Amino acid sequence: MDGASIGPAVGVAFGCVWGIAGATALPSYWQGPTIVSCVGISAVLLAVLALPRKRRELGIFRGRMYGMAVLFESAAILARSGC
Repeated sequence: MDGASIGPAVGVAFGCVWGIAGATALPSYWQGPTIVSCVGISAVLLAVLALPRKRRELGIFRGRMYGMAVLFESAAILARSGC
């Protein structure tokens, strides 16, 4: 695991703990499967983070694409809120 993967790994670990804490509020018959799912998903994510990756070139900011995404997101928010 390289230095760039440490932050995401901490996030995955925190998410796993948060999921397990949330599972304790479920009915007893759901707690076990939910905890197993949290741990399993976190293990897969950590394994993927540990895989070696090629260095990518710095991305190019595409202002037009970003603007369109913001426009569609804003329209969806307005449509959802009923305005």
